[in-house]
Amino acid sequence: MTARAVGMAPDGRTPLKTILELAKDKGVATGLVTTSGITDATPAAFAAHVPHRSDEASVAAQELQLGVDVLMGGRKLFFLPEAQGGKRKDGRMIEGGRIDHAAHRNDAAATIRDTLAFDEAVGVALDFQRRNPDTLLIVTADHETGGMALIGHSKDSKEYVGIDLSAIQKAQTSMELIVDELGKTPTPEKVREAVKRHLAIQITEDEAKLVADDTIRKLDPKNYSYATLHSLAFVLRPYLRVGWASQTHTASPLFAFGSGPGSEELVGFRHNTELFRIMKAALGASR
Repeated sequence: MTARAVGMAPDGRTPLKTILELAKDKGVATGLVTTSGITDATPAAFAAHVPHRSDEASVAAQELQLGVDVLMGGRKLFFLPEAQGGKRKDGRMIEGGRIDHAAHRNDAAATIRDTLAFDEAVGVALDFQRRNPDTLLIVTADHETGGMALIGHSKDSKEYVGIDLSAIQKAQTSMELIVDELGKTPTPEKVREAVKRHLAIQITEDEAKLVADDTIRKLDPKNYSYATLHSLAFVLRPYLRVGWASQTHTASPLFAFGSGPGSEELVGFRHNTELFRIMKAALGASR
């Protein structure tokens, strides 16, 4: 069994029909929308069958071949040949995810902002569901990333004060871009200047040195794979009052919310594979 196969049986080689393909068989309009790459593993799981999720060129071809009515997302490069700046080696012209990227990089502000953007999208979907009560709407995630947690104390608080949303709101740049600006060998002075300019936070010289040395990642390189980012997130803990357990996926349980026919089954603890059964039952009950 391979954990990186998409749309395959446990042997990693036998294609299994997806819920989107079942919907297509019934003549239902289909779509995949993400702020991440449209060929990433999560949207691919609805429309493609590949032994390894990294084969995004094949995913792109299969999404088009299946005839998904609406495809909105990033990674245009997998729809373009190399001659046009893409990554397709076959020469064909076949033309929210970002919350996961933010959490991988331990970026509290970007994680919250992406969550708010997702909330707006859910609001639009919920309005549609209310106007079309025979529609099943399910809101969930594929996994948790980073182990985001709220920290009780600031540097000088005597009581629990919790997350500092006003400080988080001042962030003007994502951690991803800040680290790109710092480069591979940032100096403490450059770290302090960048944090002040982009996040409006004045860290100490010792904290800047910890970031420049990437001390935290060196202590646990298996769980902190992105250079500088977790050390920076660790230093920002008392300023933002947000902490992170890792830069990788975690086994934390996820929430699954729903509205419409079949949503009453979204109660208690459910294995993630049961969502397919719930969606398939709703699809079978539709006209």
